[in-house]
Amino acid sequence: MKNIIASIFKSKFLSIRLIAGALAVGFLGLFVFAVVSNQIGIDLNPSFSDSDIVGNWKDGDSYIQFKQDRTVHFTFGERYRGRMGVVSGNGKWHKQGDFNIHITDANLTKILPELRVIKKKDEYRLIMEADDPDLYDYRSIFKRSSFVE
Repeated sequence: MKNIIASIFKSKFLSIRLIAGALAVGFLGLFVFAVVSNQIGIDLNPSFSDSDIVGNWKDGDSYIQFKQDRTVHFTFGERYRGRMGVVSGNGKWHKQGDFNIHITDANLTKILPELRVIKKKDEYRLIMEADDPDLYDYRSIFKRSSFVE
């Protein structure tokens, strides 16, 4: 019996399986750590006022400028054009419910998908609203910016 067990542990096939298993577990652990650490510090329901929203927001080559008079100017790059349905424009904005920003044209017709206000590491961010928080795209996040038109 001892010889059988010893021969199993000396087998090259078992060594490869053990190494492959250890690597798989390691990669899974890294993946879980990355997902969890990215979501730590995210408040999906922050309290905010108009003054927290007024200003310039940017994600890549896409820009949104919320003004104090509740007007908005926006320009979307490739990443957002399909989802937003427009390249650029102007409109009006207002707080919709507790956590969303609604953007309309002069006739109060919705012209963009709603934006959700979240807070990550004590900074407000804007993401596209989804029906289920599990569907939020945390890679597409507008952050405050200092761009000037």
